[in-house]
Amino acid sequence: MAGLGLINGSKACDHCQGHRRVRHNRHFVDPVTRYHTQNIERKNGEFKAFMLEKKGIHDNQLLSHIAEFLWCERFDHRNGEDVFYNFWSQVAVIYPYTM
Repeated sequence: MAGLGLINGSKACDHCQGHRRVRHNRHFVDPVTRYHTQNIERKNGEFKAFMLEKKGIHDNQLLSHIAEFLWCERFDHRNGEDVFYNFWSQVAVIYPYTM
């Protein structure tokens, strides 16, 4: 998973937004962005717990599980938002209606 950027603050992918990096050997808190290593480590732990719920996956499914984790993080249905609405709003962003 280190290659996917979920360990040590490495970049996960080119199209991921909100990417943060803190180098442990230089700073505990980045002096410019004010991000700190605890947020990165916490997010890594959340992803590991998410994957444990899956009870094992094949390598070819890993990227879809990462996408699911990120989507659930952004549109968590437990906070009262409508999952169905959020799903279709994202479909509309990716495939806008044009005449």
